[in-house]
Amino acid sequence: MIEKLQVLSKRIYWLKPLVLLAGAGFLGLFIYTLFGGNDISKDVYLMPSILGVIWALLFSSFTTIFPHAPSKPDKNEKFFRKIIIWLKRGFYYALALLFIALTIAVIFLSFKMFGVWRSDY
Repeated sequence: MIEKLQVLSKRIYWLKPLVLLAGAGFLGLFIYTLFGGNDISKDVYLMPSILGVIWALLFSSFTTIFPHAPSKPDKNEKFFRKIIIWLKRGFYYALALLFIALTIAVIFLSFKMFGVWRSDY
């Protein structure tokens, strides 16, 4: 699983500047919506901007963490070096499970927030 996430994160790493730029745009839209004025019609952008920032942060963390996952140890490695590599891989495995859980939670949150947003506006 770690190897597949590593390959995927290396493959889509070129999108990171675009996603960070979009995330900064969504953050700017969020700040403008909060502090830009008292017009209630501008609140329509609040939920999409929150979701855009969350998705940009999730993508950025994915492309930052997983390209550096260690590979499986060779058979000719020393015993303590193998243990260190397995501990690092265990940490990345826990991060992978956390990332998958966060992705599922953000998908669920996106459906709920867009449902509320669509019914209000």
